[in-house]
Amino acid sequence: MKKKIKSDIFFYIILIFLIFLILLFSYRAYHNYNVLKTQRGYLKQVNIEIQPWMTVHSVERRFNLSSEKVDKELKIKYNISYYGGETITSLCVKNHLNCTKVIEDLNNLRNQ
Repeated sequence: MKKKIKSDIFFYIILIFLIFLILLFSYRAYHNYNVLKTQRGYLKQVNIEIQPWMTVHSVERRFNLSSEKVDKELKIKYNISYYGGETITSLCVKNHLNCTKVIEDLNNLRNQ
């Protein structure tokens, strides 16, 4: 009888954990969709500039900048857990940089 109770408790703990993960990833997907939806109009323009709300990954992809150049401007040290999902503004704040100057420098790099 005790074995049955332990296995039932284990089952419910796993079930609650899985439900939590589903809710977490659903929230993240919904949030990212709303962010993209609000920025879609800007991204459809022809001559767009790098903006502070853009992520490092999107800047590298959309503007054909190498990750080394962007990392150097933002003073990012290579980290295995870093995937480029932070915005330029958050990295400027984290690294105590003047965001306006960083954006201007990135736009100048893009135009070279």
